[in-house]
Amino acid sequence: HIAYVFLYVYVVQLFRCTTNSPSSINNQFHYSTLFSNFPFCTFVGHYKLTIGIKPKALILYRYSGGTFEDFSLEKGKREVKDQLLKEQYNLCAYCTGSISFNKMKIEHWHPQKHFPTKELDYKNMLAVCLGCYNSGEHFHCDTSKGDTTINLSPLEMAHIKQLSYTKSTGILKSSNANHQQEIDSDKMLNLNIAPLQKIRKDVLANFRMALQRKYKDKSANYAKELDKFSA
Repeated sequence: HIAYVFLYVYVVQLFRCTTNSPSSINNQFHYSTLFSNFPFCTFVGHYKLTIGIKPKALILYRYSGGTFEDFSLEKGKREVKDQLLKEQYNLCAYCTGSISFNKMKIEHWHPQKHFPTKELDYKNMLAVCLGCYNSGEHFHCDTSKGDTTINLSPLEMAHIKQLSYTKSTGILKSSNANHQQEIDSDKMLNLNIAPLQKIRKDVLANFRMALQRKYKDKSANYAKELDKFSA
């Protein structure tokens, strides 16, 4: 199936914007207009990816009557983690921070506690970060969400189209009030903590500086540049 993940990509290669002039960039940038492939800086956006078929090891384990609690690396968890990382480009499904095999968790979007029949459903699994800043100063993503059921899903394009952020603060916003609560709450995703806001705010400044260096005495033509890196 097709999935969409929230991105602030650490090596973003493509930034799509609705304007061609750096001086006329709108105050809010919508995730639905951003893609990852621009070589100058990082940015916030979404990336469309195709989730592959269920890992064979997971299928066999599931039909053997296994449980997620006993799902070890040797029993197929290694294959699942590898495939999730590949499909998500080593990015957390929620905050899109960089993740790796030893620095990630398998998240169940439908919490196992409330949806035990989905604990080995590959469509319910996401690769996420450890969700901890500065040794516990901030908790976010799955770590703060825990067993809370949320509506906002990185698999739903309609949800991502409702997202934007404000360049002056880096605050992540949704036009859906319920989703906004899930984004802000420290009992849910908690994606507007200060460190994440700063990353989003700095990204635009870096991008504009890169274009100004590249074009110096003339305005950058976003559309022309983006065509070079279209996926």
